[in-house]
Amino acid sequence: MRPQSSDTIHALDHLKERGLYHDSTPGLEEHLKESRYVYAGFDVTADALHLGNLLVILTLYRFKMMGHKPVILYGGATTKIGDPSGKQSDRPLLSLEQIEHNLRKISSNLEQILGNDLIFVNNSDWFDQMTVPHFLRDIGRFFRVSQMLAKDSVRTRMEAEEGISFCEFSYQLLQGYDFHYLAENHNVTVQIGGSDQWGNMTAGTDFSRRKGGKELHVMTIPLMLRSDGKKFGKSESGAIYLSKERTSPYVFYQYLLNIPDEDVETCLKRFTWLSLEEISALHGLERQKKLAMELTRFIHGDHGLSEAMRLTEVAFSDKLGTKEDYDQIFDAFPHKVLSKNGSGAKSLLEILVEAELIPSKSEGVRLVQGQGLKVNGVTLVDPKAPFAGELLIGGVYLFVQQGKKKKMLISFS
Repeated sequence: MRPQSSDTIHALDHLKERGLYHDSTPGLEEHLKESRYVYAGFDVTADALHLGNLLVILTLYRFKMMGHKPVILYGGATTKIGDPSGKQSDRPLLSLEQIEHNLRKISSNLEQILGNDLIFVNNSDWFDQMTVPHFLRDIGRFFRVSQMLAKDSVRTRMEAEEGISFCEFSYQLLQGYDFHYLAENHNVTVQIGGSDQWGNMTAGTDFSRRKGGKELHVMTIPLMLRSDGKKFGKSESGAIYLSKERTSPYVFYQYLLNIPDEDVETCLKRFTWLSLEEISALHGLERQKKLAMELTRFIHGDHGLSEAMRLTEVAFSDKLGTKEDYDQIFDAFPHKVLSKNGSGAKSLLEILVEAELIPSKSEGVRLVQGQGLKVNGVTLVDPKAPFAGELLIGGVYLFVQQGKKKKMLISFS
């Protein structure tokens, strides 16, 4: 469901009731009574943005819904420096080729999700042309070192064992100038970002004030942490990305389907366009299913959602899938990788013990006698049945099951 344009509620009131407001500069509410250009910046440290970034992206979209004009800034230049926020040591420096690759992938992905009617800019367009004397004279002299040292992101790093490099220390100068440049050249007057970015963001409002520029405002969004303390958008296998090349629609859908009960209402408010009344009317597991459907459709389209739901049926029913199906669900499904070497001399029970589906052959015999084991959807009736390569789906997979709920994919390499 895409948002519908509305002018019946003030932007900040809307964001507060959806749990998307953390803090802002004084006067923002009055400033937003007129249509404004609002921007968010994204460094291109990977070739895809992840689910944690989506909170900022969707908040930009909500500003658009309220009649404002969203701007997305790609950090082609700031990625070369490294943001010290949330890190205990310097970020690894990426090659220029890797940064360009990441930028192409992320911009293509975001335009696919958001459309191309937004304004997209890249801070390499101005920083790559700038000389060191220009940077120090026209930017550096407006920043006070004492204030820079007081920023949380810098103070935390100063107290860490490795300290902070001058390279990353200068990051807030670049981000501060970004805001001033966008104000002067694109009439941008509002910046949004995560609450951990307050120091970097207000560097821009301070810089503009000292330069005698426009009145600028920032608004921060609460960081998305799950009730168990884990970072939202992280799974055991890594980050949940917005690109289907990095995270398949099935894995994306499954992650949302398994959001803990105590977090799902917050996610529905922040990540979907459902009204508060519609959210309140949802109960039990239908809340997770609605969250997964709405967000998967928004990121991956109707085709991606239907594919995710089809693969969910393959994964959680007795219906066998194809090799291509199992290629997509393998990482997000209980699995084991075994070697083909020597497997032809083993029984199926020995394979299941090696895969740790069952603890021992004797337990396997007991389960066979009770019709409690299935291989590729067929009940195993002979405890001495040999393993045969012909059983492998697509020459790679066995789909095995103990009882009704314990299932596993075994891949043979």
